[in-house]
Amino acid sequence: PAVLTISETDPYNYGGVVVNGSTTYTFTINNTGSFAATSISELTLSAPFSMPGGFPGTGGDCTATLAAGSNCDIVVEFAPTSTGVASDSITISYYDGESTQSAVRTIQGTGNSPANITISDGPTYDYNVVLVGNLATKTFTVNNTGATDATSVADGSGLAAPFDWNGGTFPGTGGNCGTTINAGSSCQVVVSFQPSSAVVSNDTIL
Repeated sequence: PAVLTISETDPYNYGGVVVNGSTTYTFTINNTGSFAATSISELTLSAPFSMPGGFPGTGGDCTATLAAGSNCDIVVEFAPTSTGVASDSITISYYDGESTQSAVRTIQGTGNSPANITISDGPTYDYNVVLVGNLATKTFTVNNTGATDATSVADGSGLAAPFDWNGGTFPGTGGNCGTTINAGSSCQVVVSFQPSSAVVSNDTIL
């Protein structure tokens, strides 16, 4: 009879995906039997797992029939709407030439909270009195308290004189922030204050 199997091992783990984000994985269905499998369908997936657009999923090529010794692909999406571990099973029902059978692959994934960036010494850091023409610097710690890596980290708005990134560019001379801050990690930026007149000045790090 036809014998269908689904690629990967139990459970296939999608890993961490940010809440309200999504990722897909392509599974291969193999018919290792000597008879064509017919009436192929998927029975059990429920949110946050799905086949986009219905069986076999957008990008998949399986149909209701799979010839002996052949294979095809299905695409399953994981789109968490809450944090924590979610699990489900892909159940492919088929007729093996004698009776209805099923192939099963368990799957799981973790919904992660998004990146959350905070800056130390907030909400307002005061350089206090600095003589006109003198330069004062402050090293701020940037923390990612979320469960997802922060990417595309950069100067969001540009500091205006008399404030600047120490040395003129982000993250400031002595700072070590890059374009990515991993979940639960921190880095430093250095901001300088060099007043040119005796007035109170303010700006915002973005």
